Amino acid sequence: MENSEMKSFGYVWILAIASFCYCYFISASIPKGLFRLLSLLPIIFLFTTLPLHLSAFHLCGLTAFLLVWLANFKLLLFSFGRGPLSPPQPLLHFICTASLPIKISQNPYPNSYKITSPYSKTGQKVAFLIKALALAALLKVYKYRQFLHPNVILALYCCHVYLAAELILALAAAPARAIGLELEPQFNEPYLATSLQDFWGRRWNLMVSSILRPTIYFPILTPTWEVTWFFVLQGVCTAAEVAAKKAAAGRWQLPPAVTRPLTVVFVAATGFWLFFPQLLRNHVDVKTIGEYSILLDFVKEKTLLPLSLYLQ
Repeated sequence: MENSEMKSFGYVWILAIASFCYCYFISASIPKGLFRLLSLLPIIFLFTTLPLHLSAFHLCGLTAFLLVWLANFKLLLFSFGRGPLSPPQPLLHFICTASLPIKISQNPYPNSYKITSPYSKTGQKVAFLIKALALAALLKVYKYRQFLHPNVILALYCCHVYLAAELILALAAAPARAIGLELEPQFNEPYLATSLQDFWGRRWNLMVSSILRPTIYFPILTPTWEVTWFFVLQGVCTAAEVAAKKAAAGRWQLPPAVTRPLTVVFVAATGFWLFFPQLLRNHVDVKTIGEYSILLDFVKEKTLLPLSLYLQ
């Protein structure tokens, strides 16, 4: 990864943090409502344009996700005295909550939405390590992709999306945990989902759901609308599933041993059909995998070489 790209990344986030300080000191002193919204509109516009300064897929994608999507939604809620930024909190907590993919531990939803983990804290650390090793193994497998069936590659991409998202978001939330904030999990083992409602509502990317639930959900638009239709299909099928459950009224229910693989296979199969073709067509997958190699070389250069010189 070029030094110029890292400098741009640092520049973008210095501006973002300065903007959050403005929101904390200036906008918070303005009564909630239209005037606070007007005071935040320049920041929302700035956050929408900041990722354009980056070209690396991972840095640009992560920054767009954190600023354009999550932070802007949080600021819109903050304008009207709602959302995670509204309760009075110290500046450092405000910046962490605004800029990071976190949700401070609490349960504002009914018991049916309570987030529970199948692992203890020690088990969660072990699971994190296993997922990191699994992602590393995937990167090794990609070297032999010319020998693999296209559907096998798509299955690997499904695993890659989940593993990379969970690991990157967990690392991004590390600063908040370092200052003592107790956080809810960002993912809740989506491969254990027993239904689409369980997958999208209680297990996949939970802090996004918590922000979008009180606002408005806009699907991701693409030139061919394939990704949009992927999310539309998931919404329609989830609604049909909920209606079927109500109609059955508990008279019959498939065991988890059946519903879990059915749920994962449905999400993966529809992803093969609608989600991944857009990425493959634009060669985003090749660029993404290539950036991992660049990142590894960068880490080796900055850590292993100084270490070897020190040992000499």
